[in-house]
Amino acid sequence: MGKDRILGIGLLVVLIPLTIETFYFPVRVNIPLGVSFWPRLIILLLAILAVYFIVKDSIDGKPADDLNRKAFGSVGFAFVYVLLLETIGFLILTPVFLFAGCLILGGHSDRKWIIRATILAVLGTVFTYVIFHNALLVQLPEGLLYSSD
Repeated sequence: MGKDRILGIGLLVVLIPLTIETFYFPVRVNIPLGVSFWPRLIILLLAILAVYFIVKDSIDGKPADDLNRKAFGSVGFAFVYVLLLETIGFLILTPVFLFAGCLILGGHSDRKWIIRATILAVLGTVFTYVIFHNALLVQLPEGLLYSSD
């Protein structure tokens, strides 16, 4: 069995409980699409991608491309980000995530690249926060920034 088929099957296995979880989201009357619409759409797109990997590997008998270590590192880092987001908070963790993502995926570590990554991390966080918090009225995880302990 090829790497792409294993990846597709593994992705489908992960998507099943995620899909089930979306049925437990609260129902909001004043939201036209509902809070489960976007997660279900993303899950559907990932399921289509997983099926593509399985079919492609079945037809070719070989994987489409070698899997990149940077891609796995990025997915692992994103998983850690999601796990820590509620505890640490959006405004603290997101710039760190974006900065590290730029360095991991960019592959550069010179001064100019670090300055660009820092600017992107800060502006990306501020832009996302303003859009979600002010325009869309979505409460983002506050974490340590607003903890009352």
